[in-house]
Amino acid sequence: MIDLTSDMQFATLIETNALPKEYLTFVQNYMQQLRNAYEDEPFPTPGQWFFILETNDDLTPTLHDETAFSCLTGTYCPEYIERYTFNEAFALYKIYVMLDNECSMTFFTLQGIHSIETEQWLIANAD
Repeated sequence: MIDLTSDMQFATLIETNALPKEYLTFVQNYMQQLRNAYEDEPFPTPGQWFFILETNDDLTPTLHDETAFSCLTGTYCPEYIERYTFNEAFALYKIYVMLDNECSMTFFTLQGIHSIETEQWLIANAD
């Protein structure tokens, strides 16, 4: 799991070409929009976390609750999942989770890096 709260971490991802350029550009633009919205406050604000999920983070739908999933950091019920398609080669998912009224987590993950069951769950729950 890659923590995006550090600008240095994001710069390293760009320099190493660890992920597709379109994916990183999308995430970078999203983060910049949030920074602009919080212009007079520190970013990320306390209680906001942003992560890129990797293959080994084991994103797994929860069997007893069709809307929940688990990963290395815990089990969550997302508020929404959005799918962004860049070309026929790949797409990404943005998974937004409200922990309470002041805390949230946003996960980004690439299509095709998880199990078939997880991919089906992502497709079924994406808006």
